[in-house]
Amino acid sequence: MKVVVIGGGIAGLSTCKHLRKLDKNLEIVLIEPKEYLEVHWCSVRSLFDGDVAQKSTFSINKWAIGKSIVHIQDRVTQLTDTEILLSDGEYIEFNICVVCTGAVTPFVGFGRGPPNPRGKGQGRLPHRLGQMQHWGRRLLECQSIAIVGGGLIGVELAGDLAFFAKQQNRQLQIALIHNEERLVPEFTPGASDMAFHKLTEMGVEVILGEKAVPQQDGNVRLNKSGDYLQVNEIVWTTGIKPCNSFMNRKYLNKAGFIQVDEFFQVKDSVEGRLFAMGDCCDLLPNTGSQAMEASYVLAKNIKIALADLQRGGEYENKRLKRALVSTEVYVATIGKTDGVALTPICHTQFFLPWIKNATWFLWKVKSRLGLKE
Repeated sequence: MKVVVIGGGIAGLSTCKHLRKLDKNLEIVLIEPKEYLEVHWCSVRSLFDGDVAQKSTFSINKWAIGKSIVHIQDRVTQLTDTEILLSDGEYIEFNICVVCTGAVTPFVGFGRGPPNPRGKGQGRLPHRLGQMQHWGRRLLECQSIAIVGGGLIGVELAGDLAFFAKQQNRQLQIALIHNEERLVPEFTPGASDMAFHKLTEMGVEVILGEKAVPQQDGNVRLNKSGDYLQVNEIVWTTGIKPCNSFMNRKYLNKAGFIQVDEFFQVKDSVEGRLFAMGDCCDLLPNTGSQAMEASYVLAKNIKIALADLQRGGEYENKRLKRALVSTEVYVATIGKTDGVALTPICHTQFFLPWIKNATWFLWKVKSRLGLKE
């Protein structure tokens, strides 16, 4: 029996690891055009700190060989209920396929999404490390920057820019524009206020309740007030777009996310052969920690579905395990030495922000996935 996993992010690698643990003889194929895994919650700090950039990227090829998983470095252009078409024209048949392709952000410096097939060196780790360094230097060399979107990523980027600009004695004006009345929707009002005050103390101009309208001259106009901001760079940190262009539209919702049930199965897929997890689908919050926690349930469901297919009997999803959302803890770093954390008990500026700044929770990723630098 063969399982094909499309996407080599945290969700894809977690699923492969648990499948291998459940079945030593299962044929597992991972399709991922990049040669490396990048821990995406480090992507802001990696722009300014080469040490974090190095430590948060890992070789997929070495990892796959160690777990007897076939890694095909290519892009999927079409997916049916029984086979995959790659960009080089090759067809791959499967018994079960898992889509873990993630999502792309508007700002290319964060490196999410598939590499440009026409770009020289794209998909290789040296190119990605160079891209991080390029964008970090480019942003810090600006005189003024507008960050559009005051979620976790926007807050962390504003904080890091202010911190590293001061560290390098650079004069940088930073405006963080958010169309809601408080920062970070996942935060409680108290946690949002704490983040707001920390950023303003660092010199960031936080503009709430305004929509940023880009102008033809590269600057920004605020929709309500009409104020005009002259900036050297606009960084959009609003929203994500799923990487599902190869999927049949019948499996997607209006926003382009794969529609799955509580068992991670793609709705209406033939014989339940298609599964999906991570930022590409509409189940679970969009966080890597949720994917690591839920991937074991997904792997067990795949094993049950494979057993049903192997028996040739009627498919029964009543034996499958339901996805459980683990307790969410949100941590926003604000510069290299500060931050705000929200736990089920309280919000705080102590301990968890320090832990994230010091470790980026990479020990957890390496432990859960069996990764090495």
